[in-house]
Amino acid sequence: MKSRNISYIFFAASLFLSSGCSAASETTTPAQPATQISGSANQLETTATSPVSDTNLLKLPRIIDFGSKKCMACKAMEPVLESLAKNHADKFVTEFVDVWVSENQDLAKSHEIQSIPTQIFLDSENKELFRHTGFISEEDVLAKWTELGLLKVSNASATSSPEAATKGNATETSKGE
Repeated sequence: MKSRNISYIFFAASLFLSSGCSAASETTTPAQPATQISGSANQLETTATSPVSDTNLLKLPRIIDFGSKKCMACKAMEPVLESLAKNHADKFVTEFVDVWVSENQDLAKSHEIQSIPTQIFLDSENKELFRHTGFISEEDVLAKWTELGLLKVSNASATSSPEAATKGNATETSKGE
């Protein structure tokens, strides 16, 4: 009887833990309060502070990836986030929040994070535009920014290579204000 209870507990725990890195799904939700999260191309860090941030001063949209350095699907996001931060820093800010770090748990709760990784796309006024749960490729992130009207494919890319235009090669910021 005791081993059966332990088996049930183990099964329930494994279901709970595996749901943290679940298959991708997409939902949109209303805007959430903003929090400053700083990052660079080589090292994305989190700093929970006031709603007034460098992002607001620069008036750039941003993508926040809520995940963990210990989650496999989140680890797969690491090179995507690094590439976005390195190659598109002039168009939008790329941020990472490790939700399994105690000081970030309130931030995750305030953004109603239920599964990781979760990416939240915010406009320059910190209004939530789109939310995605699960792994998302760099191309899909750029395509989403383009769909939201915050990036557009350059005319040079569109005329020189039809394939480049369809692969989400976003090269210019569109303010959308």
